[in-house]
Amino acid sequence: MFATITNFSQKYGKYDIYDFIFCCFLALGFVFYQERTTYLDNAYLLFNMLDSSSFRIEHYRYAAIIPQIPAIIGIKLGLDIQFIAVLLSFGYLLFHFIVYWIVKHKLGQRALGIVYLACLLLAMHESFFDMVTETKLALGMGVLYAGILLTDSLSNSKKLVFTLLVFSLGVFSHPVFILYFGVVLMFYWMFKKQVFWQHFVAIGILYFIKSSFFGSSSYETEFYKSLGNWTVFSSSFLHQYMIGHIGKYYKLIIILTYLVSTYLYRQNLRKELGIYLLSIVGVYFILSILNAQGESHMMMQKTLYILSFTCLYPMVFVYDQWMNKLFLNVLIPLVLFASFYTINHASEKYTTRNERLVSQLDALSYNGDKLYIKESQIDPSSMLGSWALPYESAILSRWHLDKSITLSKLKSGNTGTPDQKDFIHVFDLPKPVNQMNRTYFQFADSTTYFPIDSTFILN
Repeated sequence: MFATITNFSQKYGKYDIYDFIFCCFLALGFVFYQERTTYLDNAYLLFNMLDSSSFRIEHYRYAAIIPQIPAIIGIKLGLDIQFIAVLLSFGYLLFHFIVYWIVKHKLGQRALGIVYLACLLLAMHESFFDMVTETKLALGMGVLYAGILLTDSLSNSKKLVFTLLVFSLGVFSHPVFILYFGVVLMFYWMFKKQVFWQHFVAIGILYFIKSSFFGSSSYETEFYKSLGNWTVFSSSFLHQYMIGHIGKYYKLIIILTYLVSTYLYRQNLRKELGIYLLSIVGVYFILSILNAQGESHMMMQKTLYILSFTCLYPMVFVYDQWMNKLFLNVLIPLVLFASFYTINHASEKYTTRNERLVSQLDALSYNGDKLYIKESQIDPSSMLGSWALPYESAILSRWHLDKSITLSKLKSGNTGTPDQKDFIHVFDLPKPVNQMNRTYFQFADSTTYFPIDSTFILN
């Protein structure tokens, strides 16, 4: 296989094995499109896009419009839900492919492209199924910013325009973008001995505009407040997650970090080595206090992209001098290919969950199209997260059963019962079913929510 890819690379020049790996990564958007679009936040996004026939933006993160474009086109064309799901899953990976292509083939930053691919694949098998997370968008913006800084062939005017564009998208992607901004500038100063003070001014102005004209969501407010809670580090959910999984999933990242550190030490770049190691410790500490509370490995992995980036990004400054060709062209690609196996293995529980949920919805549908269940009747070991059940059930029932069924959950201690004839949203106000998009969901107008027998367990 490697010989075939090498011959292809020699024939077509600029293409290499990493392009092939990224194309395989892109293809996973088709393979696992159902698992990536019908669970938790992903189902919430897909349902609201189908119902409103428009983009869905949360917490003023307008950069999320970009990967949603293919799905919106499909909705406007009236395609079936499964085809919309394909387009949505593909669109979020297509965003990363475009960033990779720009950085590696347009800006000529091959090492940065490899770092980007490694950040997306290494130790991120669960996060692959958290399609909608904007932390990945922030990673893409950070990589684009790094590519602009590293490309000497760009004129100053183009650098200015592209930088302002990336800053604007980054500010409206996720709050963690500010960490990417800091890491990119810090290492550029460390290796290139140049500081772009004007970039600090530009990013400051953009954040001021955002807070003044758009405000900050409750999520972002809590995000910044958490920075002052230093005492939670040792008990942090993220810290405990890393203790249990760093040796299992972070092997290659640890090896690459060691190789970069060794190179800096042997080149007598002690100050650079100290800054590099301190930056890793600092980012890890910040992430730990920001994520003192957690609920799943998926949640932790989506948070750890910035840590992987901090560990791997200095490779772009030194890999030409120290990277062994065998290691670069064989061992790293092999590990990246192995990541596809871990993604496939992780998919099994989401595939099984969908199949069981569809089967149980089919059985429950004889009671009506609006159902509710107590939290104590949900098996957390098999159902995993369950807050998005109304959206998951609506999508999967229309998709597989050609029915419109919504299954809502009563929290523990809630003795009341929902009697609305509306669709009960988790975060938004209930919506009359006759005002919903009838192209995709056709709930009965006259029925109220039916209680599921207390002996029934959703698993």
